Amino acid sequence: MPRLFNETKESKRYISRSLDSPEIRGPPKCNTPSQNHRHNKLARLKRLYHNKLARLKYLHRHNCKTNLNRSNSMEQGSSNTAEQAAVVPCLGFDVFDTVLTRYMDDPQDILNFCLANKEYYGHYIGTLYRHNVRYGGSSALEWAAERRVLSVVSSILDVPRVQVFAHKDLWGKVLSIAQKQNNMRLAELLFERQHVQDFIQIAAAIKAGGLVNRSQEIITTLDDEEFMELDEESLLEPMFEAAKKDQRRLVELYLSCVSVDLQNADGLTALHCAAGKGRYDLAKFLLEEHGANTEIRRNPGGFRPIEVAARDGQLRLVELLLSKGAEPRWGDGGAFTWPLTLAAIHNHEGIVRLLLQDPRIDPRARDGNGESCLELAAYFGNKGVVNILLEDGRADPNERNGRDETPLGLAAQRCRQEIVRLFLDDDRVDPNGQHINSMTPLLVASSSMGIQSVHVIKMLLEDSRVDVHAQDDDGCTACVLAAKHGILRNVKALLQNPHIDPNQGDNNNKTPAMYAAAGYIEQTEATPVYLKRNKHLVLKALILDERVDLNTADDNGQTAMHWALRRFRRENVQLLADSGRVNLNQDCGPGRRTPTEACILKHNSCTQLLLDSGCLDLSETNSQGETPLMFAVRNAGSDNWDIERSVWLMLEKQRCGRLDLRYDNGLTLLEQAVQAGSQRIVCMLLFTGKGTVTPRAKELCSDAVIREMLDHHRSRPSRWWKYQTECKLLGIWKWVVFMNLR
Repeated sequence: MPRLFNETKESKRYISRSLDSPEIRGPPKCNTPSQNHRHNKLARLKRLYHNKLARLKYLHRHNCKTNLNRSNSMEQGSSNTAEQAAVVPCLGFDVFDTVLTRYMDDPQDILNFCLANKEYYGHYIGTLYRHNVRYGGSSALEWAAERRVLSVVSSILDVPRVQVFAHKDLWGKVLSIAQKQNNMRLAELLFERQHVQDFIQIAAAIKAGGLVNRSQEIITTLDDEEFMELDEESLLEPMFEAAKKDQRRLVELYLSCVSVDLQNADGLTALHCAAGKGRYDLAKFLLEEHGANTEIRRNPGGFRPIEVAARDGQLRLVELLLSKGAEPRWGDGGAFTWPLTLAAIHNHEGIVRLLLQDPRIDPRARDGNGESCLELAAYFGNKGVVNILLEDGRADPNERNGRDETPLGLAAQRCRQEIVRLFLDDDRVDPNGQHINSMTPLLVASSSMGIQSVHVIKMLLEDSRVDVHAQDDDGCTACVLAAKHGILRNVKALLQNPHIDPNQGDNNNKTPAMYAAAGYIEQTEATPVYLKRNKHLVLKALILDERVDLNTADDNGQTAMHWALRRFRRENVQLLADSGRVNLNQDCGPGRRTPTEACILKHNSCTQLLLDSGCLDLSETNSQGETPLMFAVRNAGSDNWDIERSVWLMLEKQRCGRLDLRYDNGLTLLEQAVQAGSQRIVCMLLFTGKGTVTPRAKELCSDAVIREMLDHHRSRPSRWWKYQTECKLLGIWKWVVFMNLR
């Protein structure tokens, strides 16, 4: 008689060792709630195990005693059958399945439990498989598929209820492996199983947003919710990848379960994928055999298959789609054509020629931004497409878009030399057509930072129709714009033309020299960056041109030197001073400062620069009859560091002894400083011996510190004055002044 439990020494030893192991017995001491939970669970399992084992032993002994006196083999065989029928139902396999599913997490526990009798192993092979997939993160099916072991794949697929135990994302992974390996036999093995087809149909229904009829057999009977969730994207994505790779057989297998117009996460259908990759035969199969829709957009406002094919340069696919009734125009009856626009942008000349032959297509139509195909082709530098559109003759080369841009202006802005030549050779093109801000192509090219802009400028200047004196809405000429943006190569190219006037200013009469001296267009550009970009060389190029007038003043009375001082461009001040053509005492109008006065008031470092260059004449007077020193003393006030520093620099340059200079009110330098209350300037005049203490100076004095200096002055220069060179180098003049003030 076959025994359900063979109580051999080996089996007893194995069962005893399994029950006494720490995994079964549980931890001796539980410190945390999670440990308590596991300890209680294993304790319940151990009690259940002992109860079932005792029951099996009792049944075994009872049945053995009843069958000892039986000698007939037929009767014994029938008795064995009856015994098994009586014992097996009382084993409670449903109870064991619940125990293994809910109370065991360690696979070794399950394996030990099942290996106690080989008959149990046959009943719980599904539980073990499910446990390996769930906790091991892998499956033998995926392993066999990656290694192309189709026999193992077939055996695993034949496991009963494999669709229940396996993760639902496993099928998508295996299908993806079949697609990547181009293993059509593996794909066919999968699609031969009804549950795989059911999963794909459910995923397609979920993707389409329809109602899903999920049967219990398809989903699961287990208690884990994660096994009930389908990843529809992973299940369906192999079809779209197969369409891109021209794997027709895999696409056919999918189409046996889903619609040909099914869209993926990006909104693409199989026809989109085939059209974009140039899969002509597959696209023809989808259109003719399955009736694929040519008007499906990847999303609201997205591309259709014909637009995808035109963008990717698939000429044969565009022809096929047009022959199958694809509409080339955008919207219902609209004139705009996306396929033509995309082909023009991506420089697909063959598709442009094909689409222009269609009577429904108008190349003059504009997109939502008001741009035509000709403007876009010129902007992106597609010479062949521009030539085709000009030869077609329907597109207007002088028409402006929604941003007031002309095709020639766009080509000049992007420095497309060959396209500019095409436009200039066309008699219909106006070379002075106004661009943004009424800028002509010459003005646009002059303000362009492109390396090839100088070649475009020369090309435009060679055309006799181009107006070299054109101005934009701000009155800027080509030379003004080039200087304003600090583009040296453009300035040099313009100055080489004898018809260019380098002194023509804008609406505020600002000339190129003023913009170059100010260091535009980035007013806050740091000096090291400004020098690194060689923008100061723009002013140098203008100075080298004898036609440039460096003393011209704008509407605010500012000359080039004024602007260089105002923006504190010391390198430009040096260039202007070294030119010898700048009048530093130029009268710029009533109430306006001369360049020297502007320098004294704000920039003592520039004052030193002008004094060192020798271009500042300290004896020359302004319109009020004041020398630079007199102007500085009068405007110093009681505390102005910049002017005081300038006064000291000019006193060092005065080689004579006392300065008998008087203002219109009859005051001397010292008396003017005393009246203004400038302690440091009074100290400087007394220190250098340039000022004479007069009774009137004492009368005008209202400051106690200044009065003390006047009373203690010895009517001769300080002994330190003869060491002025050493003092200047060491900076001693500062602490000497303050020492005398104390």
